[in-house]
Amino acid sequence: MEKMTTHKAKTNFSKLLKRAEAGEEIVIYSGNRAVAKLVPITEPPKRKQRILGLRADKPHWISPDFDEPMDLEPFWDEKEKRINERLGI
Repeated sequence: MEKMTTHKAKTNFSKLLKRAEAGEEIVIYSGNRAVAKLVPITEPPKRKQRILGLRADKPHWISPDFDEPMDLEPFWDEKEKRINERLGI
């Protein structure tokens, strides 16, 4: 692990990036105080791509009447009641 001043780090930044990419760690100092650490990033393991909305452990299920028309009267009746209550009718 190399120690380096901020001025030297700014001057040689592209070289430092190449060294970090190679696996080296660099600590950047401002005066006598460490202010940053340049380290290589390790790639996370690749995950298997999933199809959105499907789970491997449960089959996908759709109700048999999914595409049948719905009777919306109960919903509208309830909404009308709430509106009338708010208006005091």
